[in-house]
Amino acid sequence: MYSFLESKGMKFVVRCSKKALSEINNAPSGDNVVVLKSGLKLRIIKTDDIFGKEHILATNLFEFSLAEIIELYALRWKIETMFRLLKEHLYIESFSGKTVNSIFQDFYATMVILIGVVIFQKEGNIVVKAVRKYKNDEHEHEVNISNVVSTMRDRFIFTVLFHPDEDYVEREVIDITYKIAEAIIPKIKDRHFPRNPKSHYKAKHNLKVRN
Repeated sequence: MYSFLESKGMKFVVRCSKKALSEINNAPSGDNVVVLKSGLKLRIIKTDDIFGKEHILATNLFEFSLAEIIELYALRWKIETMFRLLKEHLYIESFSGKTVNSIFQDFYATMVILIGVVIFQKEGNIVVKAVRKYKNDEHEHEVNISNVVSTMRDRFIFTVLFHPDEDYVEREVIDITYKIAEAIIPKIKDRHFPRNPKSHYKAKHNLKVRN
């Protein structure tokens, strides 16, 4: 993979697993340069997070400082959280059929729902911020994404599909937004303990069942 990216002239910062190449695993802690068996030169960074978990980064950006490399790597976090939303809340990997058409249908349906979820999440957070503006909260709060998804599924989709009256839909959207803003969770920065991973369970999502 590294040689392929290099051959295409691409610059990268990637996280390596424990099953990475031996040259990467055997690199000392800190910021070092290693040469793979293919002859490719890589910069390997081994660092621990606040929980003591080691992270191994591989990059071909030799001119960047260590702080800049870590900052670049952190930028991918939003991509990871978005994929987690797609995978754990919208079950994008669960398909209702095995044909090409059914897979495309499920994929694009999930993308449409994702756009709605993101919009309601943003609007709900605006309401939360306004409502809690004068409260003496220790932490900022945000809407619970699980509640956003379930509300989208249970109310918004059917409102749009079965109620042609635009005024009714507009009122319902406002009511849904405020309903979403009622279920909130604190935004805790610099958390000193890891989150427990969410267990997978059977749940309905946009008229599909995940087994």
